[in-house]
Amino acid sequence: MLTSAPPLVYWQPATLSVMGLVARMRQDGLGVCYTIDAGPTVHCLCEPSCAAQVTAALEAVEGVRRVLRAAPGAGVRLVDEGGAAPRGA
Repeated sequence: MLTSAPPLVYWQPATLSVMGLVARMRQDGLGVCYTIDAGPTVHCLCEPSCAAQVTAALEAVEGVRRVLRAAPGAGVRLVDEGGAAPRGA
């Protein structure tokens, strides 16, 4: 979006603050990183052992509206669809 004409920036001041905070936490040895999709939302990834510390730090950033915590799902599993015939068969 930054290279479009005219450029469009979704990031907000809090977006940049969170990015800077994550960089500082990494410099301090905390295993956390971030990714951003098209909007201003920052997704921070970390090990469960430091999730509480990361959450508290993010909640203290001015402009952060809320912090949601999630964990990985149970993984892949095979679902038996009851032997239904494929479409078009």
